[in-house]
Amino acid sequence: MLTPTQQARLMAFPLIFIALSVRAEINNSSEGTMELARLSFDTSMLKNNGLDPQLADYLATGARFTPGYHNVTLKINGEEKGLVAAKFNANGELCADKEFINNAGLFYTTQRNACPQLTQYWRNATVALHPDSETIELVVPPGAVDPNSGRTYSDINGGSAAMLNYSIFGTHYDYSDTASDNVQATLDMGFNAGDWIFRTTQLLSDGNHQAFSSDSLYTYAQRTFADYGVMVQGGEININNSRFSLPTIYGVQMMPDNALAQNSGSGIDVSGIARSPQARVDIRQAGQLIYSTLVPAGPFTLSDVPVISGSTDLNVTVTETDGSESRFTVAASSFRGNSAMRPVGFSFAVGRAKDLNTRFEEPWIMSLSDGWALNRRVSTAAGMVMADNHYYGFSGNLNTVPVQNLYTSLGFLGSVDNMSATDGAKTTLDISYALPYNMGFTLGGSYGSPHYRELSELYNEDDDFSTTKYDNSIGINWTHETLGYFSVNYYNNKTRDSDYDSRRIISSWAKTFRWGTVSVNWQSDVSKNENTDEDMFYASISIPLGHGVSTNSWYRERGGEASYGSRMSGSFNRENQYTLGVTEDQDDNTTSWDGSLNSNLHYTNLSLAAGGDNNNSHNYSAQISGGVVAHSHGVTFSPYSVDDTFGIVSLDKPVAGIEIETARGAVWTDKWGQAVIPSLAAWQPSSLNLNTQSLPGNMDVKNGKAVLKASHGAVAKWQFDTLSYRRVLLHITLENGQPLPQGTSILSERGEYLTSAPENGMVFINDISASQTLYARVDDGRCRLLFTLPEADPNKFYEEVTGKCVATTGSARQ
Repeated sequence: MLTPTQQARLMAFPLIFIALSVRAEINNSSEGTMELARLSFDTSMLKNNGLDPQLADYLATGARFTPGYHNVTLKINGEEKGLVAAKFNANGELCADKEFINNAGLFYTTQRNACPQLTQYWRNATVALHPDSETIELVVPPGAVDPNSGRTYSDINGGSAAMLNYSIFGTHYDYSDTASDNVQATLDMGFNAGDWIFRTTQLLSDGNHQAFSSDSLYTYAQRTFADYGVMVQGGEININNSRFSLPTIYGVQMMPDNALAQNSGSGIDVSGIARSPQARVDIRQAGQLIYSTLVPAGPFTLSDVPVISGSTDLNVTVTETDGSESRFTVAASSFRGNSAMRPVGFSFAVGRAKDLNTRFEEPWIMSLSDGWALNRRVSTAAGMVMADNHYYGFSGNLNTVPVQNLYTSLGFLGSVDNMSATDGAKTTLDISYALPYNMGFTLGGSYGSPHYRELSELYNEDDDFSTTKYDNSIGINWTHETLGYFSVNYYNNKTRDSDYDSRRIISSWAKTFRWGTVSVNWQSDVSKNENTDEDMFYASISIPLGHGVSTNSWYRERGGEASYGSRMSGSFNRENQYTLGVTEDQDDNTTSWDGSLNSNLHYTNLSLAAGGDNNNSHNYSAQISGGVVAHSHGVTFSPYSVDDTFGIVSLDKPVAGIEIETARGAVWTDKWGQAVIPSLAAWQPSSLNLNTQSLPGNMDVKNGKAVLKASHGAVAKWQFDTLSYRRVLLHITLENGQPLPQGTSILSERGEYLTSAPENGMVFINDISASQTLYARVDDGRCRLLFTLPEADPNKFYEEVTGKCVATTGSARQ
């Protein structure tokens, strides 16, 4: 085994032996024209440094790379472009072939030479080779550089694959001599083919205190026709006309494609406070469960909640681990007019209502909507909906930015009920204003007349309508460099003869110091409802401890009951995070604990959690989530859910565990060298970056970066090409048993210089094959290196092999 000193010499010797030669000078031609400059070496100095004096001829024209491929750092016009693979000929010259030009990000023109020079593309281009630092510097005309320099770019359309997204979590509670089990699964499955998207989403739930239920949220086919900017959907769908509260329909619709407008997510957030570390949050809209998740104790915010309608309130239920529940309503006025609205454009839908729970026959529904941008500061929208001949709805909206930082939206909704021969109206107003001194102000509200009807209310089985009388919200926030961040929000929802009236005040303050962050949150339900009329107060201090570990200590009070505790969170490594917490309830004198582990297992995600207290109450939960893609080359698993536009990335060799960074996060190749690209931005560039540190020791990648631009619904397939090296440290002895002298030159079968022996008896070959013939130049003669290569070990950076150097009269030239 090599000593540390020998290893250092071994790796440094090929890079610095030129510098040790010293006393080099440049001889200019006496003719006045510039010839290839030659270096003059002191051969005695070379010999004294243990180098072959005949290296003077090889190095006379300057530093050289050895023949073959090298991974080098490339600089173009002074800008570093990263690591690329470069090929060098027997003279150590760079081969500017098509592969190198493309990897370098330069424009390519056909050259028929086996090893074309850069000057064959651009006469005034220059190349500076630096073997000592494995660097190449190019200077080329600005017009030679491709705008996507250093990356591979590809436009992708079509493709086919099947997919399944799964999120399954189960909970078990033991409290007050009662056990409760609940399992819930969300399955999103389908396939893509020729830019068509087929999807169905199923929500399954079961438990020992509830019957098994299965709900279908969506089942549809979809395709975008980019030339017209239109998306067409058919099946079990939600109508795009979000100004009305409309049921799911079985039908078809056409609408603008959000991806073409670079618009993603609903933009609707739901905030609240949970008391227990594994509280479940269920969000319903128009009576339908649309979102469910587990949250830790304390304030929470759920971003981009996937709503059915942009004008229907959300009913939120927070179920604690002890079975207690708290409910509140998020008024539609608090999220109306944001990115939940589709891009301006014409939408049309027609179909039959699904599961309207009506005493009448399910109606046929037709919807129309459009919008227009009058100028930079004013836009309008209008729409209508018809259900058989029983109901007509009309809408209009005016959005303005009258002055800088002020946004207003005024809306009108009208309804005609032919069944009761009544009509009604509803007006909405939304205002947001960014005030000076880092202050912000929001105001929203609506008022409906007694006979205004949403379509779902008209067809309700209950004759007693409970329409919204009014809702409003007002909020103000302020950020100060010294005092921190303050916000106060008031929400009020009033219905006619309904149990869902609610009024809430939520305020918060937060300040980040050098040592940590302090936050205070207060929520008050002022509805004067005996079931919900209580305040919640939450204060916390978060302190980072370094190395990814942090602590959070809090005090919480609800309805006069107080508790406090602390939680530590950190990570074992990049893929495994943990939390540990303890809580003390002052009123019940109860001490509880909880812990969780979240693991990215590279091909799925697993979350485990457990908790308990000194009253023998326990709770456990487990969640597994991810995606599966079936494609023409097999089945590949993903730790993330798969979007409408996705892909498969692979290596040209079946190597597992190679890390590739995508927009969603890191993915890893399986045993077949394949991984799922879970999400590609439709119509926009998406980057892939292969982590070369995860490659086996004998492998490099020709270009570890790629940029893909895929159409909506495409299934992209991309392959990274790799280079396999076999690096060998040869322990060579001469026929007389003596080690091969230090500095001996090693030649190829054609007499080309490859390397020199850095120590007595040692030769390092960067890339070797079993059929390769090597020679050593000794005592003005030569000998052939005889050795046997064992089976290659891909995990070793280099292998150690013993051999002999036997005198021969072979063809190696002096």
